[in-house]
Amino acid sequence: MTAPFMIVMHPDGRREQCPWPADDDAQLAVLQEAVGGYVEYVSPAWHALTNWDVYVNEEGLDMLPHNVVGSQLAGLDLRMYAPWCGPVVLAPRVGSSAAERERAREFFARLEAAAEYGARLPGWGVVIDARAS
Repeated sequence: MTAPFMIVMHPDGRREQCPWPADDDAQLAVLQEAVGGYVEYVSPAWHALTNWDVYVNEEGLDMLPHNVVGSQLAGLDLRMYAPWCGPVVLAPRVGSSAAERERAREFFARLEAAAEYGARLPGWGVVIDARAS
């Protein structure tokens, strides 16, 4: 059995494979070093990977270059969304993402319906569809 690893995809197209620590406490430090700052977990609703968790720099939009290659490899639909910024990290997923994906599908279906019909959802205020055309 091979040791677990993570993949770091840099904005310039470089990819590197790094060891993934078995210790949960060490994983955050490794992720922070890989993304160069605070870590943001990307929900499976935003990517197409089933065996990997995706992490990016939380403040990447403020100062880091777009990572088109990393965004495409993770399956982000660049026709609808801007690419992530800074390094994109793929780390081994523990468990299944099926339940999280289903909750996200239901959530986005409600948003679509509200945006299409101009409906207000209880406690949500107004829904604004800000996706690129």
